Amino acid sequence: MPLFNPSSSFEKLREVAIQERIRNQLERRHMVPLATALTMAANAAATAYEESGTMSAVDRAMQPASERLRLALRRVYFDSINTMKTHAIGELPQKTLTVLIERKDLTGAIDAVLTAWVRTRTAEKVKRITRTTRNTIKAVIADAVAQGLGQSEVASSIATKLKSFTRARAKMIARTETHSAMQSSSLTVAEIHHHSSRARKNGFRSRTTGPATPTQRRTGRRSD
Repeated sequence: MPLFNPSSSFEKLREVAIQERIRNQLERRHMVPLATALTMAANAAATAYEESGTMSAVDRAMQPASERLRLALRRVYFDSINTMKTHAIGELPQKTLTVLIERKDLTGAIDAVLTAWVRTRTAEKVKRITRTTRNTIKAVIADAVAQGLGQSEVASSIATKLKSFTRARAKMIARTETHSAMQSSSLTVAEIHHHSSRARKNGFRSRTTGPATPTQRRTGRRSD
């Protein structure tokens, strides 16, 4: 996702390489906290099922793990966004950079859009991950019960089978969510850059509506 239409193939390749390096660093930084949150969910589910044998108890036991996952994802998003925002602003032409620094309404617009993105993305992602984890647990339980296993054995099966893919799943989540946050950050800065440049060319002070929201990007409609 090269920024601001680099003029040469070399610049495009350079930008891709820089962003790949940034993303790899962010992935490594956040994979362990994500894996810890997922492991916590698996262990809590196994213990709850062993003690009660019901999915309602499993759901209750997984709630603290869901909160831990939410916090881990927020750290992924804000770290990725701020790292990418710093890089993206550094790639702007110097005149534009000066304007962005001087006009705090536009830098504020960047942060406002990205903060809203994090809030929405985190809520959606936690729901999806929790739902997937719950469905996996239900499948493990159904398979174990069909084999005639008791509660303790079913609980052991939950812990074992979830543990086997937790690390790989954490790595996948770290990679996809880091990429999404970086992309959102670079796109927002690019839109702010365009918004500011167009206002200066037209000779008037820009309104502080900022870039389009995710919904406006999909529909192509804006309220202003």
